[in-house]
This record gives sequence, structure tokens and C-alpha cells, in this order.
Amino acid sequence: LLCVFVHPNIPEDIKDTFEKEFHRNNFQNLQCDTCNGWKPPRTHHCRQCRRCVLLYDHHCSWVGNCIGHGNLHFFIQYLAYTSLGSLYNFP
Repeated sequence: LLCVFVHPNIPEDIKDTFEKEFHRNNFQNLQCDTCNGWKPPRTHHCRQCRRCVLLYDHHCSWVGNCIGHGNLHFFIQYLAYTSLGSLYNFP
């Protein structure tokens, strides 16, 4: 399961792009109140993982990881394969 092992946060290679866009649009410097880290727009803090996640959807107890920008498509694949497997096993 890639949704378990892929980090849901911002990939480091696009972090500079987010920072440039953030400063170009004259947004105020945002910091997370909990972890005091840099917080781009549409980022939320997960209480279970104790980190900020870009495009945070939820913390999934099935995979033991946050679902966010980096692993959302893997999670959707996981749900699709699980649903198809259930249909195949229970006709």
C-alpha cells in the first residue's frame, strides 16, 4: 500500500514554488499555532501525527497515516480495489 508509505505533506521539490506564489500574492506570513512551522494556504494540522499536511483530508486509522496532497490518489486506489475485492468475494 503506497498510501501508507508515501508522505502526505509537501514534496520538497515544489516547496519553493509554493513559497514564491505565497509571497507574490502578498499573503501574510502564516505559521501553525501548534507546531510553529510554515503553513501554506489550505494546510491543516493533524493532531494524531503532530504535523501540518497540505490539502489535509483526514487521518485514516486503516492505513495509519494522514491523507493529503502526496497520497490522496493512492488512497482512492486503495478504496477502489477494496470495493472491487468485496464485490468479487461476495456476489
